[in-house]
Amino acid sequence: MNALIIESSKFWNQVLRDLLASVGFKSESVFTGVDGIQQLTAQNYDLILVARHLDDISGLDVCEFYCGQDRHAPVYLITTQESDDTLALALRCGATDVFFKSALEKLRMHLIQMRMTPDSAFHRSADILLVEKGSQVLQFMRDSFTPLGMKVVDMDTTDAALAWIDSNHVDLVVLDLTCDGKIDAEKLIKDIRHQSNFLKSRIPILLFCKVENKKQALSLLTLGGSDYVMMPIEQDEWILRCQSLIQNKLLLDQVEQQHLFLEKITLTDSLTGLFNRHYFMEFGPKKFVEAQRQKQSLGLILVHTNQFKKINNTHGHDMGDAILAALAQRLKNNTRAEDLVARLDNKKFAIILNRCPREALIQKCEDLRQHIEQLMPCGIPITISCGFGHYLHRDQGLDDKQSFQKLLMIAEASLDQTRKKMSGN
Repeated sequence: MNALIIESSKFWNQVLRDLLASVGFKSESVFTGVDGIQQLTAQNYDLILVARHLDDISGLDVCEFYCGQDRHAPVYLITTQESDDTLALALRCGATDVFFKSALEKLRMHLIQMRMTPDSAFHRSADILLVEKGSQVLQFMRDSFTPLGMKVVDMDTTDAALAWIDSNHVDLVVLDLTCDGKIDAEKLIKDIRHQSNFLKSRIPILLFCKVENKKQALSLLTLGGSDYVMMPIEQDEWILRCQSLIQNKLLLDQVEQQHLFLEKITLTDSLTGLFNRHYFMEFGPKKFVEAQRQKQSLGLILVHTNQFKKINNTHGHDMGDAILAALAQRLKNNTRAEDLVARLDNKKFAIILNRCPREALIQKCEDLRQHIEQLMPCGIPITISCGFGHYLHRDQGLDDKQSFQKLLMIAEASLDQTRKKMSGN
């Protein structure tokens, strides 16, 4: 299944790609509405996700365009505005439904439900790997499962099967206990269960053998085999066992992906894509411990958006949100990958910089101030105030959280002093 994402924020673009991948979609993404319309003109998609606020045109314009193309893929509007008016407006413009960035898990669960519904256009297929000596089972597997939308790949050696698993998606391994290869069936099972990729390590393994090999099959269940069937083939039994193992695997995959997705969402700010205050307060002390252990300096910069309430009152909250998102992106672009950038509240940001001397920290504050003055997001001039705290390795006799809290208090006092100076000018 192919989806198109139209979202100007790099962060949210990636979040949506991750979400779609977790429920079995392949996706393409563009960052402007105009590019999205061009993609929709040139190609058909099974699903379209479009942000309401784009850098060039409104996502509602994209919905209206697609609605006029006489195509039928669902179009979901993704927005930060949680209101009945937003839903009504989106539906009038041709959107199928609206999902909010603060509750994207609802979108994910909706897509999961659709993919688990057999007659849905989003129904999830499955990939079966058959490892067999000869071809006695192959034709039966293809005849039984291809009509159900499942793909059957066959390998005639255990080492070829392991190589395939390493580089491909597999939902079920059907293993002949007498299969040839450089490794035996027992070693193949152990290698699958010890895969570094957690989802791959849980691939169900259905063993099949003749009655005289039943004892071996039972012993392999204790090593990681999931189930076994006896030869000759009993069609109904094989189909039911395979379907049951695949269904359980898909559900477990979705639970794991859901956990990872929720973890990411709960640690990030929904508007800017930066880490949120919770993450900052949890990992800030860890950054401090790292600096202590490595006997290195640590810098903390607090950034306050000046007169932001006036901007909201004058230009509206949508514009205010766009300005904060642009400001956050500029802060992220002007820091190193190892630095931590977070949004602490409505108009305050924080940056933790590893291995940063005091002089470099002061210069960074000035550089950021100049960069933001030149930014002019949405054509609106904005300014910031910066305060900083600096830690040079030494034993302060405090625990990690106390030490980080003291550094934060120093930065807060510095920021207050800067803002008082600016208001006095």
